[in-house]
Amino acid sequence: MSHSRKIEAKIRAIITDLGGVLINVDHSNMCAGLARYSSLPAEEIARHFDPRVIKGLEIELGTGKLPPHRFYELMCQELKLKGLSFDEFEMIYSDLFSAKKDTLKLVRALSKKYAIAMLSNTNEIHYNYWLKVLGKDVNLFKELVLSFQAGLRKPDPKIFLEAARRLEVKPGQCVFIDDVEAYVEAARKVGMRGIRFVSAKQLRQDLNKCGVTL
Repeated sequence: MSHSRKIEAKIRAIITDLGGVLINVDHSNMCAGLARYSSLPAEEIARHFDPRVIKGLEIELGTGKLPPHRFYELMCQELKLKGLSFDEFEMIYSDLFSAKKDTLKLVRALSKKYAIAMLSNTNEIHYNYWLKVLGKDVNLFKELVLSFQAGLRKPDPKIFLEAARRLEVKPGQCVFIDDVEAYVEAARKVGMRGIRFVSAKQLRQDLNKCGVTL
């Protein structure tokens, strides 16, 4: 019986988070840039942005409920921004990303054997900027399951099931990778194997424990 379970649970797909796993997300440049147009110091602006837990207006933007221009208007009010055009805001607000080259190298190897999907809480403004950071590596992903397009965000179980559905696999045939433990736990609750990301080296070891071979 246990042997048959192992066969049923053979991993066919890898679903990975974006920020903190495939790219670095650093808010310092963004906060400093916005502070140039605000009466608030960068340290106070930084308190409006938690790099791990999106809240408030960013949830609405990140689930497609708030158009980018309206988000810009509301953020100008909230952060006391003056003399900042939408285009300038968009550039500063997206000055966050750099590639995690070691993880991307690992994903390139995984993509030769497994279906790969990205599952990210992200928004329409950031989308075009992190696409440029990933470059041709975006083609490694069979599916991009993005909160602002799906109208759902982690840890909603529906978004994990949607990723498995798009990849045409069962949740038990998926490994989900994220740097946020609460999201890893949410994936486990729908039947996926879950790995909390710390480093590419640790990820490689934990994937091996799940039966994923390179």
